[in-house]
Amino acid sequence: METCRAARTAHTWRAARSKAGAPSGAPPAPPRPYPDWLVHAPVARRRWDAADVPGLLRRGTPVILSGVPLTASLVGKWDFPYLAAHYEGPGLNVHFTPRTTTRFTRFYGEGAGEGGIIAMSFRDFAEVALKNERLAKPTWRYYLQALLAWSTSDLERLGEEDIARERQAAGLVDAAGDALQHAPLGARLEEDLKGLDYGWLRRACAHSACEGLYEVNLWAGPSGGCTPIHYDSTQNFLCQLTGRKRLLLFPPAQSHRLYPYPATHPMYAFAMVDAERPDLARFPAFGRAAGLEALLEPGDALFLPCHWWHYVKQVEGDETLSLNFWCGARASARADAARDAEARGAVPTAEEVDAAAAAAARGGGGEEEDDALLAAEDDGLLCMQLGRHVEREAIRMCGGAGAAAKFLHSLARGEDGAWPRDSRAAQNARELRVHLITALGERRSNALLRGLAHGGRLGLAPPLRGGVVGTEGLQHTPNEQLRPLRSQMLQKMMASGYIKPSDIGARK
Repeated sequence: METCRAARTAHTWRAARSKAGAPSGAPPAPPRPYPDWLVHAPVARRRWDAADVPGLLRRGTPVILSGVPLTASLVGKWDFPYLAAHYEGPGLNVHFTPRTTTRFTRFYGEGAGEGGIIAMSFRDFAEVALKNERLAKPTWRYYLQALLAWSTSDLERLGEEDIARERQAAGLVDAAGDALQHAPLGARLEEDLKGLDYGWLRRACAHSACEGLYEVNLWAGPSGGCTPIHYDSTQNFLCQLTGRKRLLLFPPAQSHRLYPYPATHPMYAFAMVDAERPDLARFPAFGRAAGLEALLEPGDALFLPCHWWHYVKQVEGDETLSLNFWCGARASARADAARDAEARGAVPTAEEVDAAAAAAARGGGGEEEDDALLAAEDDGLLCMQLGRHVEREAIRMCGGAGAAAKFLHSLARGEDGAWPRDSRAAQNARELRVHLITALGERRSNALLRGLAHGGRLGLAPPLRGGVVGTEGLQHTPNEQLRPLRSQMLQKMMASGYIKPSDIGARK
């Protein structure tokens, strides 16, 4: 099976550099796919055994660790031909999108992402994807997401998705004391997975205050696609095996600049703004976003703390393979602490609630002051979590995201201070203000409301029509919808001028 020349080059230069112990002939850094002004600083890079690494992990600071023992046995071994020959797992999740977009959104349907999800073996995925890449003008982008192993120790999280994958379990992996179920892999990959250095991961988890390994996933792509800005609720060690990936990271404190989808939307953990082509007329606060940039090479691992927003780009021309290790329950305790903040604060009096509304009506000190207030709580996780809670409550109270957007906009401007006190709207407003002031105080609660309501954010998400499929629910695009969906996308590519009408018959 063919392998892209760029991927082989990226792999071999890394191996040669490692053997020589010094940089030699590294390919140039790929061009940024996003505007330069988004980059505030690089992510810290350390050798995996540097003395200050435990401290960085304890502080929840993103860091690139080079030469990590965890996956060292796979670097130089796993590539597309190897997995095509030995990966025996059936029905893996393969995302597809038209070539005119780079975005794999994980959720597809009208009002969500453009594309779909199909089930394929790794061999079929590699053959189809590489055949597509050999076209003078490739028609599609493909990206494989495969669950390799998972923990069942966190019984509270056991839902329909977990039960379904339990039925697919093919055996156990001893991950340095954590018993993991693994998917059907084949004898060779099962041996490879059991040979990882889980002891190193256990020590890293202890430093980063999480309780151990929760899930292992494989990500494979040949086509320069990206996963849009999103966050995960667990700590993540993202290990690069072949090819390169470029990432842009934003701390939880910047959530209000990134325009997350409404909290009740299937894509609630994704940002609506496109990092590659930001529309600042529609998303003006994104102009103040300041990201940390990372370029992952084979043998690197990125420590990504929970609730950090991240955009992930496969370098164009590289065949990329990555493993991510999502690590456990205690990481989510940081989010639990945000929900407990109300219990630690003093419940405001009616007069204090009225005073907060009056202060909101007078306006704040500007966007920079609001940014400083929202980032004051360590990494801003408290404000992020409370903001999501307020969104959900406002949507419940108002019956939808559009009405909730108007309601929160009114609170941000202090208009609720003039509402009849016995009206339902005024009662709802007081309920939300009490919750926020108890946890944050007057000034920060008003800053958070302004951030939530900025530009009518909750009303910016396109309406959902019809079904939405996503890998989080083990869903695939129904077979009867695949042909019309692909035809529709081909027609759009033809209308855009990307392909010619004469190409349609050959590419369906």
